Amino acid sequence: MSSKLVKKLLQQTNQPLDSTNEDESKRTEQSRKRKAAAKLSSVKDVTKEDTLQSHIQSILRLDHKIQTSASTVAQKSFARHSSNMKKNQTTSLKSKQSAIGVSNSRSSASSIQKRTHEPTFNKFKAREKREEDYYECVAKALKKTRKKRKTAED
Repeated sequence: MSSKLVKKLLQQTNQPLDSTNEDESKRTEQSRKRKAAAKLSSVKDVTKEDTLQSHIQSILRLDHKIQTSASTVAQKSFARHSSNMKKNQTTSLKSKQSAIGVSNSRSSASSIQKRTHEPTFNKFKAREKREEDYYECVAKALKKTRKKRKTAED
């Protein structure tokens, strides 16, 4: 295209049409009216009773959720974990209390020999524990899928 044609085209597009200006002004007035109407309808008188009622409802929902999620299985799991922690703490306390300073005296040598042997690591027991943990994890996953299937069927 020649530069003259491009200039003419630009001049024609830069000049706004009268009909579009009128349409735009009508649209803006209509949108203002809609916005004002929406603001009026969205404003509500909120009383103290309404806020209290909504707060009570939220507390009741939370209480119901806690009751449904807490079960005997969770309590048993918590008891098991706490007993394991207590057992570990007692063994560590015993080892600290019975720990005798390292020295090269006759009395310390005889007391060390009197102590029973404490195994540090057993690879066979570790392998069994890993397998047991794996199967426990698989069992939990299967249990979850069964529950999901039951809820989906209902």
